[in-house]
Amino acid sequence: MSQSEEAAQATDPASPGATPRQESKQIEKLTEELAQARAEAAKLAEELKASQVKSVAVRTSPAKERRSGAGAIERAAKKAAETGSRSDLQEYMRKRRVLSF
Repeated sequence: MSQSEEAAQATDPASPGATPRQESKQIEKLTEELAQARAEAAKLAEELKASQVKSVAVRTSPAKERRSGAGAIERAAKKAAETGSRSDLQEYMRKRRVLSF
């Protein structure tokens, strides 16, 4: 075994000739790295969850409006006000009557 291989083995705590102190330091270092990795994973999981909640809320709000009918009534009222057409006004009144119950 050459001198450089012996030096590498002496500094490598995972080598069979490592002292208990070197092994202890390596275990502490790995424990700290694991704790940091877990904290980072938890942080990323929270960020992902928050972004998913936002995207779901954005996607479902128009569907909720359509289901409740509020959006349909507002659109019909806007159209009736813009055109002034009697048929648009009647359509708005019909939607208001049907969807308000």
